[in-house]
Amino acid sequence: MIVRHVSAALLAGLLVAGCQQLTQFTTPNAIVPPDVHSSRTAAEVTEMMLASIAADEKTLGRSVAPFRIIRIQLLRAGELYEMKHLDGTNPNGVGVSPDGGPGWVVEAVGTFIGVDPKSNQIDSIGTHGLHLWDDQGSEASAFIPCWTRFPMGADEMEGICAPPGA
Repeated sequence: MIVRHVSAALLAGLLVAGCQQLTQFTTPNAIVPPDVHSSRTAAEVTEMMLASIAADEKTLGRSVAPFRIIRIQLLRAGELYEMKHLDGTNPNGVGVSPDGGPGWVVEAVGTFIGVDPKSNQIDSIGTHGLHLWDDQGSEASAFIPCWTRFPMGADEMEGICAPPGA
């Protein structure tokens, strides 16, 4: 009986250590300019991004890609963060910027979906996107689709993924 309790305690300890290593692996150091301060922390916006991706996974009914943080950066008001393909190209010039104050941008790999507001149907899916939360309460998000109902040039997409229900 003592062996079981020790084994269970050891297993629990290893699981906790493994989860901590996974968090450290998926959360890079945040980029914070010395003269910019925010009411949120990098850890808070990381959790917000994880929750956003989890909500998209739930809506889609599956995960398209494992969650991984690419970059966390605190931006100055008006500073543009460009959404680039994983290879570094940016053919369509998409980007986000905080409106009235500093804001955190989190770029990640995971499950991102776009929903048509008229039909409430999923019209695009992506595995690479970003989300911006600024201190004034505004949000912005963008992702590069790997599937869409609408025709897009190959240079505007990133990879290939299955449509909803597939």
